[in-house]
Formats: sequence, structure tokens, C-alpha cells
Amino acid sequence: MSDSNLVNTNNDYKYLQELISDEVKDIILTVNYVSICGTLSVFGLVANVMNVVVFLRMGLNDAVNVSLMGLSVADVFSMIFLLLESACFNPMFQNIGLPFALMEVQFIVGGWPHICFTRTVSWITAFITFERCICIALPLKVKSIITATRTKCFVVMAFLIVAGSAAPEFYVNQFVWKFYPEKNRSLIGLHFVEDRDKFEKVTFPLNNVIMQYLAFSVVLVCTIILVVKLNEKTKWRSVSARGDNTNTISNKDRKVIKMVSFVSAAFIVSYLPSSILFMAMAIKRDFHPSGYFNIFHVTWSFAFVLEAVNSTITIIIYYQLSSKYKKMFLATFLCRKIDSEK
Repeated sequence: MSDSNLVNTNNDYKYLQELISDEVKDIILTVNYVSICGTLSVFGLVANVMNVVVFLRMGLNDAVNVSLMGLSVADVFSMIFLLLESACFNPMFQNIGLPFALMEVQFIVGGWPHICFTRTVSWITAFITFERCICIALPLKVKSIITATRTKCFVVMAFLIVAGSAAPEFYVNQFVWKFYPEKNRSLIGLHFVEDRDKFEKVTFPLNNVIMQYLAFSVVLVCTIILVVKLNEKTKWRSVSARGDNTNTISNKDRKVIKMVSFVSAAFIVSYLPSSILFMAMAIKRDFHPSGYFNIFHVTWSFAFVLEAVNSTITIIIYYQLSSKYKKMFLATFLCRKIDSEK
């Protein structure tokens, strides 16, 4: 019985490895990581640095500005490490005789740091959605509940907790000198500690599945509450208000609904694939660089592309849907005077 299971496992392994050949894998990784992620990470890095500058100029006395700046900072570092990972997958760097195996080293040097900051993005996004939900549900108490100081504390804690949750991965995945027969030389590569399986059975699902899906749940639940409450208020105001004010208030409510819906939808679409892949890694231990190498890297390359898109388009969302951000952006980068009439 055990021999039969072993044969089936080996057959599954060979099938999955042959499903994506090395040639196809190299093409997909070059397109996704080098071309798409490389380009998007540069644009995303520049865009989020601009976001940080704008929010700093707008002031950090407002809780929303604090959380949005924290989100931009997380995106900045996320794009830096994605750019580093893009360089590791570049064939030019792989063929210049570097003393380490780029495909293995990038997993810890680029991949996991990038994931840490994208997870921070998830938690700050959840907090922003929660804050706006409180703003609609308890408008008279929101300023006493969500203050700028408390928001700063949450943002800092989000960075620290996520970094701490990822620390075990840097313990079980270590760098050592390894001999590579195909290159006939020793290189610095990835080595897994002996107790990796026992260690990751607990830490991996907790840190990479539960925490990630909890952030998703907060975003989804709070967004649903927010949209329902705003729709209720819009209908009530449309009936009770008079004259031109009806359209004005209704338009403002619809604008908030549109912004929150777009932000949450972009977040969910962009981060759902990586959440699914983490679940797959927790369930199937061979779904790892040491196992289904080709499948692992190809699927993650598509997930990283979507995450890069999400980090890049935030500047467009802010510019189009926030008049204060737009005015400060134009004043900062195009030297336009801020209109203080309104």
C-alpha cells in the first residue's frame, strides 16, 4: 500500500514538472518578472514615493492621511524588493558568473521581503476600510475612536507584527555553499534546516494563511457594511432633502461608494491569487522551490504581477477621487497654487 502511494506521488510529481517545461518556464518568468514586474515596480516605486510626499505635505494630523501614507510606505518597499526579484530573474544577471544561485537566493532576498510588505498592505487596507465603516456607522464617535495617534500606532504595529510573523521563514531557509553539477561549480544556494517540516506545520498556516485571510475578511465585511449604510443614507437624503442639495449629497455618497468599492475590488482581485497560493503551500508541502519548482515560480509570477498593478494604480485612485490630494499633488509637482476658497 505504501509502495503504491509512493509510485502515485512520484507520478504526480513528474506530471506536474512536465506540465510546464523548463523552456516554457523561462519564457513566462522572463515576461512576467523581468518585463512586466520590472516595469511596474519602477512606476509603482515612483508613484508611491510621490504619494508619501503628498501625504506628508497634507499633514499627519488626520487619521486617513496617516493610514494612506503608511499604505504608500509599504508599497514603496514592496516595489523595491519586487524590482530586486525582477533583476534576479533577468537572464543577463544569471549568465555573468555570480557566486550564488539567483533562482534560489531571490526566494529569501526578494520574494519573502516583498511578501512581508504586501501583507502589511493587506492589514493597512483592512484598517482603512474598518475606519471608513466606523465613520458611516458611528459618525459622532469616529473622531474619538480613530485618532491620528492611534492610527500611527496601528501602522507601526502592522509593520512590526508582519515582520515578526515572517521571521521563521528566514530561519528554516538558509544560505549555504552547494555544488551544482550542471555548472560544475559551488554556489551559494538555499538550504532547508532539518526540522523545517515540523516548524512550518505550525508557523506557515498561522502566518501566511490565517493572517492573510483574516485581513481579507475584514476588508470584505467592512466594505459590505459601508456600501449598505451609504445606500441607506443616500435613499433617506434623496427623500428628505430639498432643491439642488439632493443631487449634491447623493453624488458625494456615490463618490465614496465608488472609491471604496474600487479600492476593495482592486485589492481583492490583486491579492486573492497570492492568498490561494499560500493556502496551496500550506496544504501541499511539495509546492515549494524545493519541490514543484516550475509550477511554483510560474504561478507566483502571475500573482506578483497583480500585486504590482495594485501598488501602481493607487496614485490614480487618489488623484481622481480625492480633491484634496489632487490639489496638493498639483501644488507639489506642478507648482500650482492651492485654491483656498473651498
